[in-house]
Amino acid sequence: MAGEYGVFAMLPFLVLYALPTILIFSFLIALYKNTGLIDRLSHALHPLPVTVAKEMKPSFAFRMAARQAAFAVGFSLLIAWLGRLIPA
Repeated sequence: MAGEYGVFAMLPFLVLYALPTILIFSFLIALYKNTGLIDRLSHALHPLPVTVAKEMKPSFAFRMAARQAAFAVGFSLLIAWLGRLIPA
C-alpha cells in the first residue's frame, strides 16, 4: 500500500490521468454504440477479411502465420539480447 508504487503514491496519477481517460473513452464508446456507428463500420468491413481469406490457400496462410510467429520470437530475443548489452 505504501512505497514507491503503492496505492498512496499512485493515487494522484489515478485521479489526474487514468480516471479522466477512462471516462472519456467510456463516453465515446457509448456514443458510438448509441448512434449505431460501430454496427455500420463492422458491417462495412466484414466482407474484406472474408474475401482475403477465400483467396488464400490454407497452406499459404499457415506458412505466413508461422513465418510471422518466427520473426516475432526472433525479434523479441534480439531486443532482449540488446537490452542486456546496454548498461543500467
